[in-house]
Amino acid sequence: SRGVEVIADASMAFVGNIPGETQAKLLRTLESVSGSTSRAAKVLGISPRKIQYKLKEYEARAQKAVKRG
Repeated sequence: SRGVEVIADASMAFVGNIPGETQAKLLRTLESVSGSTSRAAKVLGISPRKIQYKLKEYEARAQKAVKRG
C-alpha cells in the first residue's frame, strides 16, 4: 500500500518516542511477509491491530516531516 511506501522511504527520520530499532524491525518484517500485517504479527508476537496502529502513527509522522521540509 502507498502508506507503507511512504513509511519505508522516511522510516528513520521520525522515530519520536518509538525506538528506531523497533520501527526498523517492524518494517523489515512487513517487507519479508509481503506487507501482510497478520503474518507479521505472528512473526513478531503482537496483534495485527498493533501493527496497523503503528503504521498509521509512522505515516502521520512521515507526512509531518515532509510538510516541514
